[in-house]
Amino acid sequence: MPDKGFKNDMKTLPIICSYCPWNGLFKDYEEHLKVKHPNPICEFCGERFNSTTRLDEHKQKECTKITVPCPLKEFGCSEP
Repeated sequence: MPDKGFKNDMKTLPIICSYCPWNGLFKDYEEHLKVKHPNPICEFCGERFNSTTRLDEHKQKECTKITVPCPLKEFGCSEP
């Protein structure tokens, strides 16, 4: 379990947003995410999620609207 000093040090770490050019302190990142990137949406099917982790999981395992290139394309397959 992190001690109080470690938690305070974490708050002052610089961080860059994974979704936009924003950069700031770790202590401000959660608020930035809430305001600028609330409830991520799947760009393929439009479903909303409560976290980017859940969205990534959906895109990897569940989304039926996502398209991926055919692994046999280089061998002449013309299917999308």
